[in-house]
Amino acid sequence: MRTEAQRSRGAGKDGPICLLFSVGQEGFAIRIEMLQEIVSPEGMRPLPTSDFAFCRELDFRGKRIPVLKLSDFFEYPGIPEGPKSVLVLRLGGESIGLLVDEVRGVWNIAESDLRPFPPMATSLDPRHIRGICKVEDNPVFCLNEDRLFQLAEIRHFFERAEDHP
Repeated sequence: MRTEAQRSRGAGKDGPICLLFSVGQEGFAIRIEMLQEIVSPEGMRPLPTSDFAFCRELDFRGKRIPVLKLSDFFEYPGIPEGPKSVLVLRLGGESIGLLVDEVRGVWNIAESDLRPFPPMATSLDPRHIRGICKVEDNPVFCLNEDRLFQLAEIRHFFERAEDHP
């Protein structure tokens, strides 16, 4: 088993420190400055007004936040149920959650390490990916966090919350 020090690599590289996580067998990364907290998904429930299976909501610090179930959002079939975590991201005054299978550690990912995302390689929507890189010889998809906050269903959640606090 690797230690925390072994998981925190890429030090000295130019570029943001990123949190690495997995959804199924796929590796992903987000910029750590977007991360507000990692919490349990306990109490997460479907959004009552959503037709999208990937949208949930969770009470976080006394406020309801939308949660994207990434396995459904990215259409990864057959991911077994098991322990999961919610990554709470913050942009401006709004928070969203990402339901992930495993938090793997942190890594410096330089912009020069990012390669263009080949949209034909997977079912992932290229608008949600900033680029792809290798971490310990494994491919990692770097998410475009700003784009996740702009999803129509997420915007609708925030608009509804403003109308009905």
